[in-house]
Amino acid sequence: MVRRWRKDQENLFNGELKMSAKRTAMGRYTPKYPRLSERLLDWFTEQRSQDSTEDEAFYSDETAELVGGEELDGEFDAHTEDEHPKQFLSNLSAFIQLQEKCQEQNVGLYTIFVDLTKAFDPVCREGLWKIMAKFGCRAKLIAMIRQFHDGMYSRVQDDGECLKPFPVTNGVKQGCVLDPTLFSMVFSAMLSDAFRDVDPETSCLLMTVRSTLAQSQIRRKAWTCSHNGLTISTKKTEVMHQPAPATAYIEPIITVNGQRLDLADKFVYLGSTLSRSVNIDAEVAYRIARASVAFGRLKDKVCERRGLKLETKLSVYRAVVLPTLLYACETWTVYSRHAKQLNAFHMRCLRTLLRIRWQDKVPDTEVRQRVESESIHAILLRCQLRWAGHVRRMDDSRLPKRLLFGELTAGQRPLGRPKKRYKDSLKESLKRCDIPSSTWEAIAEDRPAWRSLVRAGVLAVKVNCIRKKDQSRQRRKERNSNPQPGPVPSIPCPHYFRHFRAKIGLISHLRAHPAPH
Repeated sequence: MVRRWRKDQENLFNGELKMSAKRTAMGRYTPKYPRLSERLLDWFTEQRSQDSTEDEAFYSDETAELVGGEELDGEFDAHTEDEHPKQFLSNLSAFIQLQEKCQEQNVGLYTIFVDLTKAFDPVCREGLWKIMAKFGCRAKLIAMIRQFHDGMYSRVQDDGECLKPFPVTNGVKQGCVLDPTLFSMVFSAMLSDAFRDVDPETSCLLMTVRSTLAQSQIRRKAWTCSHNGLTISTKKTEVMHQPAPATAYIEPIITVNGQRLDLADKFVYLGSTLSRSVNIDAEVAYRIARASVAFGRLKDKVCERRGLKLETKLSVYRAVVLPTLLYACETWTVYSRHAKQLNAFHMRCLRTLLRIRWQDKVPDTEVRQRVESESIHAILLRCQLRWAGHVRRMDDSRLPKRLLFGELTAGQRPLGRPKKRYKDSLKESLKRCDIPSSTWEAIAEDRPAWRSLVRAGVLAVKVNCIRKKDQSRQRRKERNSNPQPGPVPSIPCPHYFRHFRAKIGLISHLRAHPAPH
């Protein structure tokens, strides 16, 4: 990679980088090579992929200990798995699966969402260079990054007047694309002995099954952070307690530095709303609200603009609104009410794009045929099956797979039918697509074959659904156009001179007008 750079860029490795004399409006220096950060990120990504074997041995999944036969006392973090474009789905899926497992087997769950105060500012730079060397970064690379931090000055502008510049000796550069990577290295080294997890966004999850263990974990994390110049934000750190189904909800008392942490019924983590009620009611409402905002912003510039073709409007809708509406839908345990709410919003948007009003009496099937779009039911079906195949192809040590195909060693399932789980939703999807539930795991090992099978199954479901709706509509029209003459049923009231066509009418009448004494 160094050989492809120009000569002046190679001088960076020889310590010949000179900071540009230009300053920003706030007085900060601007580097001469703005694309250098992108190359550094490529280098970090390459190093990460080369050391994936060592990372698997270094980072452990303490949350999965409950599945493997031990108790759950550890940290569940956003980067416990290897980096992957679908990494956030893996984390959300694992968290939701753990919630469902605890609910199914009558086990309580305590989750602490930890956030740090001004995490990027107090980073010790000398410690950062040592940590980078410990992680295997070359001396030339460290020297190159130091050139972006050494000799940094800032100044404050007050009412148009710039004050005297002052040196900035701590923290990483705010706004630089390298900030999350550098802070991740510092945070990883700081917590390697305590929790062994990394999170560049400075928020992580502490999960345990007992309140005493939750208090012990947060105290341990606070002690580790304080000895490394970081502080846990008591205002942003929240606790979510999911009680066992057979027990009453008791507010846990968990403190940090003598201050009690706030309790939350729901929390937005990785863009998804997590609830202690273990359902997606709040998430669906939040998704519809966010998608409605996104669609509203496109109304003037896209939807009602006469110069744009319909294909362009639909492309923008599929690229902006639909991903917002169905964010992380692969991990949902969907009930029929959720799918109906999402599909109703989807159809309203399509009718708005086509300028179809409800007075036009155009059925949904015809609207979707005009724009060559699928219903939300079909999209959810395809996304869930493709994600299930992806989880099945994961390594057996991956947390989402262990939680999907495993069970908790603690707790016991109560009597009666349990609440709907992700597994139940997956079985329904397999049945609708005519995929055998006994052999789908073997088929999913072959990715092309699995995707073809899912595509064919979803297409068959779509065709069958359209056919049933057309038949139902035709029967309704025939019934309305050819009413069958017949005697009108009449049920007399035993107490008053009134007649009713249905028995339920008589029952309602007797409730309001009982027999006279």
